[in-house]
Amino acid sequence: MLIDTHCHLDEYENPLDIISAAEAVGVGGIIAVGMHVTKFQKVLDLAAQFPMVHPALGIHPEEVKDHPSIDQEFPLYIDLIRENAPKLVAIAEIGLDHHFVKNPALWSLEERIFLEMLPIAEQNKLPVSLHVKDAEMRVLDLLTSYELPAVVIHWFSGPSDIYKTAIDRGYYFSIPQAIRYSPIVQKTAQETPLEQLLLESDGPATFKGIVGEPKDCALVITEIARRRNVSREELEVIIESNTRKTFPRVFSPS
Repeated sequence: MLIDTHCHLDEYENPLDIISAAEAVGVGGIIAVGMHVTKFQKVLDLAAQFPMVHPALGIHPEEVKDHPSIDQEFPLYIDLIRENAPKLVAIAEIGLDHHFVKNPALWSLEERIFLEMLPIAEQNKLPVSLHVKDAEMRVLDLLTSYELPAVVIHWFSGPSDIYKTAIDRGYYFSIPQAIRYSPIVQKTAQETPLEQLLLESDGPATFKGIVGEPKDCALVITEIARRRNVSREELEVIIESNTRKTFPRVFSPS
């Protein structure tokens, strides 16, 4: 069974069509990752409506530039995440971004928000799915203060020394449909130990007019298998096992 471990399902106009298309190619679960704080409730509603959808909430680092009043409002959203933690399968999408958030004056706010969410993950034994851009070493340093059941680096695009440190720590790497065109994603898929690989769509991320969907996880695993010279069937067993270890609540909801 394929699991899309990172999809912004709330961003699609018709989620039912997206879910049906995913089921048709063997995707048995979708982790709906909260990205915009104003849509947290929609993520929870989708999970309540569709059994194969599993919610993850977190304040995305880019909200410091995209949500004008986040500096005053983020404690309310932190409370919402904390209150709903028993329903969640992960805290996501969280991290630090010093690439798209170009104003250094906002970086301290990013970090304050990030550091509010890590204890929630720790206390509720939830994995985290990380967005990290040009702040990889700082994130790795901060993570050492917390005992987290699993750390997933989503759509990795950082330097090789950071990659090696993350691999040595046992972190997981979720491979998106960008494997079709991104050399660094291709390299990550090629070099990461099979036991540390996961699948994701990051839908509705778009490239050349093609909108990513959970169904793309079937293409991703086929491409990884081709590059690693293993059968798709064998790889599917391995990645499902990885997903069970990383996101156990997907398979045994609380």
